[in-house]
Amino acid sequence: MTVVSEGYARKGVVLDARVWVSTSEAVSNAVITITLPEGLDYVRGSGTNGKYDNATRTLVWDKLGFGTGKREKSQAFSVQVVANSLPALLTLTTTIAAPSVSQPATSTSVVQVGAEYQSAVIKKDKGGRAKLSSRITLEVPPNALNADQQITVTEFAGQPFDEQQQGGWRAEFGPEQVFNTPLTLTLDLSDVVPLEMRSGNLQPALYYYIPITEPITETTTQTSTTTIQYRREPVAASFDRQTGMMVATLPHFSVLTLEKVFAVGQPEPWKLSSNLGGVSLFRGASNYSYPIAVPPMQDGVQPNLALAYSSAGADSGAEDDYHLGPGWSFDVPNIHRGVVAGIRYHGPSDKSFEKNQDGDYKLSLGGATYNLITKTANAQENDPIVEYVPENNSAIRVVRCMTSNTVRCEGLLIPKYLETSEVGPQFPEIYGCGTSSRSYTPVQPYWQVWMPNGIRYLFGLDAASTRFVTGRRQSGDAPAPPLESVYQKWMLARVYAPWRDDADQSKWSASYNYTEVRKGADGERVGEAPCRASGYDADDKTYLSTITYGNSRSSKPNIYQVGFSYIDVNGKQLNGITVSVDNQIVRSYQLTTATYWSWNAHILSITEKGTGAEGLPATTFEYAPVQTGMTADNARWLTKVNNGYGGSVAYGYWKNDTGDVRQHYLVNSQTIGDGIGVTSTKTFEYSGACYNNVGQPCHGGHDTLFADSRGGIVGYASATEKQWSGANNSTLLQQVDHDFSIDNKSIGQETKTKLAGYIGPGTAGGWAMLRAS
Repeated sequence: MTVVSEGYARKGVVLDARVWVSTSEAVSNAVITITLPEGLDYVRGSGTNGKYDNATRTLVWDKLGFGTGKREKSQAFSVQVVANSLPALLTLTTTIAAPSVSQPATSTSVVQVGAEYQSAVIKKDKGGRAKLSSRITLEVPPNALNADQQITVTEFAGQPFDEQQQGGWRAEFGPEQVFNTPLTLTLDLSDVVPLEMRSGNLQPALYYYIPITEPITETTTQTSTTTIQYRREPVAASFDRQTGMMVATLPHFSVLTLEKVFAVGQPEPWKLSSNLGGVSLFRGASNYSYPIAVPPMQDGVQPNLALAYSSAGADSGAEDDYHLGPGWSFDVPNIHRGVVAGIRYHGPSDKSFEKNQDGDYKLSLGGATYNLITKTANAQENDPIVEYVPENNSAIRVVRCMTSNTVRCEGLLIPKYLETSEVGPQFPEIYGCGTSSRSYTPVQPYWQVWMPNGIRYLFGLDAASTRFVTGRRQSGDAPAPPLESVYQKWMLARVYAPWRDDADQSKWSASYNYTEVRKGADGERVGEAPCRASGYDADDKTYLSTITYGNSRSSKPNIYQVGFSYIDVNGKQLNGITVSVDNQIVRSYQLTTATYWSWNAHILSITEKGTGAEGLPATTFEYAPVQTGMTADNARWLTKVNNGYGGSVAYGYWKNDTGDVRQHYLVNSQTIGDGIGVTSTKTFEYSGACYNNVGQPCHGGHDTLFADSRGGIVGYASATEKQWSGANNSTLLQQVDHDFSIDNKSIGQETKTKLAGYIGPGTAGGWAMLRAS
């Protein structure tokens, strides 16, 4: 990785730079080559021991060694801006090679140099129209500013968009401020977006880029350079394809940048993408994720939504509340624990159901699941405040709070009062011979999760965002004390940013809203005739109905909304998602499913559409029984994903019959087709299986309540993937060996990677340990 000290610079300015290289094992005679673009000249003598060739514009360090004890090096150098045409985007190319490396590692670093500065004085009460450059026109409404001001703009420009260029224009407006009334910005982009590109599916998009300057320290020399990173926030804008003019609304001033994007609902050219799916080498499972694109927020509080598939889940036939089929899930953040209904016998004709629950809480957030352990000493089930930490020591703070009129999560533990005023549901309790019942309202817990960046997530604030399980009484059980219901699951309800939101005024960065489908008596009978009572579990079904989010301090605080639709199959089955901005649908997703039995659905296709009827080709899915003799209803293993443009990924499986009575089908091949006749195949082999049994290193110890979950495979200590080419995969191109931790504390983490490059069929090259940092 090469880092340059400044993002912007004028002609004649000297910029400091540093290249970092790290290796995974010892490497000798490595060569680092920096290729400088026209417009940046090497400062002679700045790169210690480096050799610069003016003809090729290359700076080279050779004969570098990376021993087993130290596998990281850095080299410093300086460049001077000499570009005549400013502003400009200049690219440095870094190449790292070694005799033992089959393919050099290459990376690029972009430096934006030069600027054009303009200004105009705007009166507060009159406003005005300012032509700040040949490209920029700014219209300021009266009283939009808080005072008479000199508006400034520093404009940077690069090359026009082409098939490779992703950004071609940037400007810094000042002074930074929030306007009483939004300003109107008009940009002439006729030269940045060529006419031939405007007629296709491409269009420019405008973003605020909030700069964040961070120091990077090289540990061995204690030298420091500075890198600039950005948080992106979309700007509402329209683009005229005929004239190349863009009109945008600016609620505040900051850095603005232009990027090339694909028009919503228009097809994007096919390219190999991880969205086609992958393979979990630790588990030997096929994985697929279809992301739901939503407008981003600058601090990342927008929903992270995806429809996901795992063949490991299909092994067990598991599916979630959204009934998309075995192996499929729609992961809504939640906190949950195990709750099961047991049967207690009082004699041959007298029995009752009672609940058993464990104290093993799990947090599912951001695509990861954390086992929670108590930090509060001697914590009890109904303590008003209990603090938890993730078992893997992640920097997350979790607090369970009881809602009542006297107990609040505040003070040193929870500085901000976030307790909900909503009252929990009343739970029916049935006992006796089926005629007696009563209701009560238990003390309702909710959860707060604090992230390192200050964002707080609140779970289970009302009846709709919780799930509970009640017990069942039978004759002979005393009606008092009342039978306690047990909360099983708390769904994400609110997202709180302390620097922006106000809980007392119900101002949140995001609100997750649910629909609760109440479930009546399930018809089961407890006890023997003539005295038996109807069972009741009150295990309501809860479905996500909408997510609203945005800047809670703006005039339209919840401008973004994600909506969900269902069909009455398997209870409720998700079949559509819409994404809206200011009540206008900008993107939608339609699901089609097939159902072999009432309980066994499969997603057949997902189609993304834009604001109208136009849409992308459907992504389709194929399934097959992976073992001879299986019937169609057992075809829950995903065998092919088709991206709609001719590209596809296909999976092959084999059954693991060793050491486990369960059926585990492991991925043994993956074939990717690019849609134009080129295919790429990988094969996989696994060893060192670890099973969820007491005494095994991978036994998590979280199955005290669900002993039947023991014996299942957790993962493999090692896996080998091979890349093939040629007819019938006759040529081995590359082999990668992976070692994984099977110890519960670091379960699934890769501990060693060994890469072998191949020059020809069966001819091994050296081990390639080198990679760009």
